[in-house]
Amino acid sequence: MGFTINLFGPFLPVFMYEQLHITVAKANWILRFGPLGAAVAFPAWGKLSDKYGNIPTAIVALALWQVFALILCFVDTGNIWLFYIVSISGGLFSTGYGIGIFSLLLKLMPPDSRTMGIALFVSISCLAAAVAPPLGGFIITWAKAQGYNPLTIYHFAFLSAPVFSMLSCLVLRKVPEEKRG
Repeated sequence: MGFTINLFGPFLPVFMYEQLHITVAKANWILRFGPLGAAVAFPAWGKLSDKYGNIPTAIVALALWQVFALILCFVDTGNIWLFYIVSISGGLFSTGYGIGIFSLLLKLMPPDSRTMGIALFVSISCLAAAVAPPLGGFIITWAKAQGYNPLTIYHFAFLSAPVFSMLSCLVLRKVPEEKRG
């Protein structure tokens, strides 16, 4: 997920400034709703994960998060208000995915290996997240140099995270998880 989300995600503010002519102040105001949504949603996702399991919680949360992220493919200067929906839903639903995955990792790892396992998971996730933005920037720059419409470039770029995230749901369904008692 780190790679998928960070391939084009860091270019959302660039898209906001360059294509939609949103001020830095307004962009920060819009993006603030993500962390606020997360803060509100954490306790609920924890309860859902405890009740229904980590994998179902992570899959539902990821699917909802990315369905709302698809809205980015349609934002233009006439409907900037859609950013508020994307931002708050990103916060609300990404937390469910995070809680589900992190809890699943803790559950699947032997107790004496948890610290190392989490460290390894975070390291690999960070490396993937670090590699993605330069590649995403290269792709966007290349597409612009080819003469493609910049608005269309960003819309297609923002389609990649939902598509690849939904594919990861298929993989996640194959992971065994003990039923809760």
